[in-house]
Amino acid sequence: NSLFFPAAGYDYGNVDVYDMGSSGFYWSSTECNSNSAYALDFCSGGPGVAGYLRKFGRSVRLIK
Repeated sequence: NSLFFPAAGYDYGNVDVYDMGSSGFYWSSTECNSNSAYALDFCSGGPGVAGYLRKFGRSVRLIK
């Protein structure tokens, strides 16, 4: 089986979406602290996992 994560882009807590079609950021259910959570990110540098402030817009993809 494989998972597909579209390059949905991201936002900085405003209404603008950046890098749609070339990068993607997807929230995990794991908190870093009370203001942040981990997210899977991918862009030209390859995939990674990092902590981001919750106020930043990241995509959500349900995985069973």
